Amino acid sequence: MHAAAEDEEALAKAVLEAKMGRLGELGKLGSAARARHDAFEAALLAEHPTHLPLLLHSLQHARTAAAPDDIEEGIAATAWRASRVADAAGRLMAPDGPIEPSAVAEHFGQHQDSSADASKEAKDKGKEMDEQQAALRLAALAKAHALSEALPLADLPPDLEIGPPDAEAPSAVAGGATSGEQDAAREAFFSSVVQMKLWVGGEADVADDGEKDVLALTLARYECARARPGAALAILRKQMAKHHPASARAKEVAAETIALYRHLGLEAWATNVEELLVERFPVVGTPL
Repeated sequence: MHAAAEDEEALAKAVLEAKMGRLGELGKLGSAARARHDAFEAALLAEHPTHLPLLLHSLQHARTAAAPDDIEEGIAATAWRASRVADAAGRLMAPDGPIEPSAVAEHFGQHQDSSADASKEAKDKGKEMDEQQAALRLAALAKAHALSEALPLADLPPDLEIGPPDAEAPSAVAGGATSGEQDAAREAFFSSVVQMKLWVGGEADVADDGEKDVLALTLARYECARARPGAALAILRKQMAKHHPASARAKEVAAETIALYRHLGLEAWATNVEELLVERFPVVGTPL
């Protein structure tokens, strides 16, 4: 009877792994298979709502998938993506989800024996907590960044006095949204950053270079939304100083820096960054 139960468990695990493999293949097909991917993902989530690898796939796909053809790139696509990312992150961080934040906090709040003579149980527990902590950090950062996309650097509070006297005042309403909707978006973003900071204390908590850029962009937008453009510039400039041509989001960080300089009326500084971009990312022409 015990052997039969083991066989059944092994079969179920193999089937799930095969389904996950197929889901990954559909995700790589892009917009051509979006409907099939989303339907398959929804079915798997209904069947395995706490399967960590599935939830992580769902989050990654939400962050990278292109918007449907009937949604224009820009504000509408940003809102569509932010909603999907927030939903996926919410499933990871839900009270009945696969992660126990209190257990993770307790585990890392104590000294853990990581030596070679640690028990197998201790090592397995440590591996599980590492995975949960990494998933928590990723989900919290992804959600905050997605919500920050609705609050570009130019969306500073309208009563903030910046730039030269003749500089155009920033609009209180961006992209056709009402001021009430903008206030609600800002509050949701603030809340997500507060939650993110519980798990992401700095770039040392983010392993991937691309995600370090995401963290810098998110925190810079947070400072802008708090009417602290100087602090935002400090974050962006510090991140730019670390970049090399292979940095995944180096151009995006630089572009945000340029946009903020121009919003503040600092055209000379914006031009300097543009020249720096040309030096770091030279345009290579096609050989004749």
